[in-house]
Amino acid sequence: MKAALLLCFLATSWVQSMPADYIGVPDGPAPTQDFPYHRQLDANGDYHTYWLPNKTHVVFEVHARTLGYVGFGLSSNGKMFPADIVIGWVKDGKTYFHDRHSTGHSLPEVDASQDWTLLRGEEYSYGTMLKMVRKLDTCDEEDFQITDDTIRLLYAFHPDDPEDENTIPFHGTKSVGVRSTILLSRIVPPQLPGDVQTRDWLNDNYLVPNKETTYRCKIFDLHDIGKKHHMVKFEPVIQKGHEGIVHHMLVYKCSGIDRKFIGTDYECYLQPNTQLYPCGNVFMGWEYGGGDFYFPETVGMPIGEADDDGLYILETHYNNPEMVPDYVDNSGMRITFTQNLRAHESGLLMTGVTVDPTHIIPPREQNFMTTGFCHRDCLNTGLSEYPEGVNVFAVWQHAHLIAKSVKTRHFREGVELEPLAHEEHFDFNYQDYRYMTKHTTLKMGDELVVECVYETMAKSKVTIGGPATGDEMCLSFIYYWPRMSVDYCRSIPLYNGNNTSGEYVKELTRDYNYNDDDNRRKFHASLVDSTYNATCHGERRTPQIFYAEKTIPVTNQTYTRPRPQCPNL
Repeated sequence: MKAALLLCFLATSWVQSMPADYIGVPDGPAPTQDFPYHRQLDANGDYHTYWLPNKTHVVFEVHARTLGYVGFGLSSNGKMFPADIVIGWVKDGKTYFHDRHSTGHSLPEVDASQDWTLLRGEEYSYGTMLKMVRKLDTCDEEDFQITDDTIRLLYAFHPDDPEDENTIPFHGTKSVGVRSTILLSRIVPPQLPGDVQTRDWLNDNYLVPNKETTYRCKIFDLHDIGKKHHMVKFEPVIQKGHEGIVHHMLVYKCSGIDRKFIGTDYECYLQPNTQLYPCGNVFMGWEYGGGDFYFPETVGMPIGEADDDGLYILETHYNNPEMVPDYVDNSGMRITFTQNLRAHESGLLMTGVTVDPTHIIPPREQNFMTTGFCHRDCLNTGLSEYPEGVNVFAVWQHAHLIAKSVKTRHFREGVELEPLAHEEHFDFNYQDYRYMTKHTTLKMGDELVVECVYETMAKSKVTIGGPATGDEMCLSFIYYWPRMSVDYCRSIPLYNGNNTSGEYVKELTRDYNYNDDDNRRKFHASLVDSTYNATCHGERRTPQIFYAEKTIPVTNQTYTRPRPQCPNL
């Protein structure tokens, strides 16, 4: 009887990504060549994947701590099927290897077209190594198309070799799992200059409250560095064992805060002194699943400028659903900076839906879309000093648990250009920066629209916008150069479309009966042709550049992704 090869979905803790020049892993496997990218797929260090992409192919090399068979797969959702899978093993010096696909919770079938090419297979002191190459798009319906999207890497291994390709033993529940990653939209970390310095901003011995959601803030400064420097890298510093409770961290650069508050720590949004609330100017950020962020070799984020009175607020989101009472945390962020200034200075633009309870997502929706935008009137304020535009080099999209997809659309003169980023298979547990693979500019007259699609079929009550993990967000953080004066450009609907009034929003509470069909129709109608409160400002909290009523930007020509160059299409 054939045993099922079931690649189960297992939650794995975040593992910091290795530097590009790191060949091998302590007490782990050394790859056969220099690979720019590496990801440990399991928590114990028993399965490692290295890869090297180009414009048409990806070379993969997997190492598993076993002398039996090894399974590796690609999936959009992290489940057993549909998935593109290879299974291989080495027996008596011969490598057995097949390209397969899954059709259910059963042994994956051998593909009619073998599109994974084995380059090398061997057993050695660590275990088994398989090196293989595959086209990004094989034009085979039984294969997974490799794109810029987040991809789930499936893995499995077993201590024994199969008798043959049709009798592969079940791997069990411990030697199997899934790990999300971005295979293509990445940067090879540049070599850092020899004079770099680092600074850690940490939550020193913070006793995490025994409640599900805590936003903890602490204020830091950089006035002691003496003169202008450029930040060239930032990274998370996560206390060992606390990977599961530190959900994300943002650092805001805020003006107008009294220096007497340097070193002060407090719960961010329960502080009566609103001067201490995080401002809208995000300086850097990290999300669960992400790794280190490197600026391009000619770009740096300015710090320590002569006229800079800004202080830095580290906001740490602790997610403690089990309400454990004794976590004492020292996690935080590390910045790396140099006094040798680079040619270009970076800015960060935050856009999308304003984080507010009036961001409403009703229950029992399969594909409910919310929209936030950056209107041209706002972008023009910052872009007016750069007639050639600014250059986008990385994007970080952010949402919470019920999000299915996130897209940052880009409009120019009525024509939609290629999205800055499009996450079709959003993973709440893996939200990392995407580096641009093409030269992309923002110019005068351009507009940005951020769309998030949510699935709430299992919910009976509304989900609202807010900071808690169970609330929702829809944001896009865009790194670019040269730096402009606008940092924050967001919007939220007024629900005054199609014969509803602005007063209608007062009805849209958690107690509103969205399960009533008439109420549901009225809610959807309120979004049709609704206007939005649009906010636009720079680094300083006040004055705001504008806070106005705007309509969603529209396009006369939508963007269509190029069709694959396949003979059967």
